[in-house]
Amino acid sequence: MPLIMAGGCRPVMIRDRCERLFPALGEEFRDQHGEPILRLVRDTSPGVHDMLFPACDPAMYASRGLPGHPNCRDNFWPPPRRPE
Repeated sequence: MPLIMAGGCRPVMIRDRCERLFPALGEEFRDQHGEPILRLVRDTSPGVHDMLFPACDPAMYASRGLPGHPNCRDNFWPPPRRPE
């Protein structure tokens, strides 16, 4: 089953609408209806991001002996905040 992000957006659709493999600063990610749902405003990570591989996640790092390592999945999907 393909990854479906907030707003029903899938990485394959992002690649199609952006017409590139690597997202650029200022790029808007749009849902299946063409509505903007996310904009890449800053990238402080040391590397190139592409839309062909899934985001690294805790299980991937744990399987390589690095439990608790910071990862893209947790950066993109932070825990919900409690209302103040």
